[in-house]
Amino acid sequence: MTRYAIDESRSELMATWETGYESVATRVATRPASATSRQRLALAAELSRLSEALWRCYTHPASAADSLELNSEGW
Repeated sequence: MTRYAIDESRSELMATWETGYESVATRVATRPASATSRQRLALAAELSRLSEALWRCYTHPASAADSLELNSEGW
């Protein structure tokens, strides 16, 4: 699952992945000069949450649920 971080020294948004031994990272984008530190950190946090939700959908597809009824796990 991808996690996101801010590299303040390089003014970059980074994507990181665990490899089982260590982590790897790559630059996703440079940060806007007008963005505050709080905004940059909020962006990284929200992208990480989105990645987590998408990973959950991939690892727990609705088709594998016992029921697809309203308000069930499959729904």
